[in-house]
Order: sequence, then C-alpha cells, then structure tokens
Amino acid sequence: IAVTPNPFKIGSDYQIMITNIPYDSKIKIMNLSGLVVKEFVYSSNNKRINWDGKSDSGDYLSTGIYLLTAYSALNNSTGVTKLAVVR
Repeated sequence: IAVTPNPFKIGSDYQIMITNIPYDSKIKIMNLSGLVVKEFVYSSNNKRINWDGKSDSGDYLSTGIYLLTAYSALNNSTGVTKLAVVR
C-alpha cells in the first residue's frame, strides 16, 4: 500500500491517494490507539482510492500519525502503512 502525499496537509493538499490496494479489500484508517476513524470497502480493479482526509463522521482528521490497513479475504493478503496528517 502506498499513500501520497505523506504527510497530508489539510488546507493545502486536495486529497490523499491510496494505491496498490489488493482487489476486494477492506481498508481501515486508525489512530495510534487503535480507534478506526475511516473505513472503506474496496471492490474495484482500479487499485486506487482518492480520499479527502475526513473521518466517517465527516470531520477532517486531527494532526497526528495514523495507520492504514488493507485486508483482502479473496486472496488472503494484507498491507499496512503509516499516514501523517498536519492540520
């Protein structure tokens, strides 16, 4: 999994591009306490998601480090990366 831009600067960067995603994946963005702040179900062959940096509740993420995980049950593959957010 790759994330660009990283760090994501809210206010100056338009969106986050998440690439190299396994087909039929569940993607979760978590804070370092393990709280899931955003979740995607991804079933496209495009291998890319454009995301605005907002949580599931509609608010921009706070400044910090987040973990981005992807799991595909279809081919039993996982991926993890870090995302830095500056607000």
